[in-house]
Amino acid sequence: MVEGFCGSSWPGLAFWRFGGPGRACDEVVESLSICVVVQGRQRVRLDGRACVCGPCDLVVLAQGERFVADVVEASGDRPLLAVVLRIDPAVAVGLHGEIERCSGGSPPPSPDAPPGSGQAEGGPLGREFAGALARFVRSTDGEVDRRVLAPLALREVTYRVLRAAGGAALAVAAHRENAGDRVAAAIAFMRDELARPIKVEDMAKRVSMSVSGFAHLFKEATGSAPYQYLKRLRLDRARALLVEENLAVGDACGAVGYGSVSHFVAEFRRHYGETPRAYAARLRHLREPLPPVAAR
Repeated sequence: MVEGFCGSSWPGLAFWRFGGPGRACDEVVESLSICVVVQGRQRVRLDGRACVCGPCDLVVLAQGERFVADVVEASGDRPLLAVVLRIDPAVAVGLHGEIERCSGGSPPPSPDAPPGSGQAEGGPLGREFAGALARFVRSTDGEVDRRVLAPLALREVTYRVLRAAGGAALAVAAHRENAGDRVAAAIAFMRDELARPIKVEDMAKRVSMSVSGFAHLFKEATGSAPYQYLKRLRLDRARALLVEENLAVGDACGAVGYGSVSHFVAEFRRHYGETPRAYAARLRHLREPLPPVAAR
């Protein structure tokens, strides 16, 4: 294995090898991951929290955190070896729910849990996890195994972490990231479907949630109910069509999903303080270039 960072044929799986002390990593975590030390020792700092990890120690890396790792014990004969693996937050959330239902445990952790609640901490892992991780790494070698076995092996790796010392940390981080992904997906769906009537039920179905659960999650994340957010997107788009593309009021109304021009005009006036026609005329006038100054 080469010195430093080495990728693999599986997106989200990487290996570290360092033959002596020094800085291994200093970057912002892009997506939920775990870092497992196989050999050697490293000091890890995550948004101000620090720990030293040795063989079979795991750290959960939550999205958006600054991850700083320094090698503190390594040599040419016994280099630091570590595995960094991206975890699908939706898979982790689903598995955590199944575990809790089967064990009669506590409800899922809140996505709003504070950073100090443990999502960046982990702990030592057992033989079951080591076996699952080894099977996953081996399954990424061949094309058929990578397509068929690797997703199953990665699911087992996720399950083993949830059942081990880092389980609570992974669950909190996964619920937070999964919630953010679902809200982002719902907003993207709204933008794509502005021209047709859509309901909150359609948004919830798009992200595989119940209507009540989706509405609560969306309002927590954006401060606005889903339908009110959709209305604002439609009116903002209508404003751009009227001013920048010179569309007629009726055409702009239809382009953003309003079936009634009178309803559209009333909503626009409530939002912008004047009718669409008056608003567009005023803004177009302001955008017109000034006439040239006559030479004296």
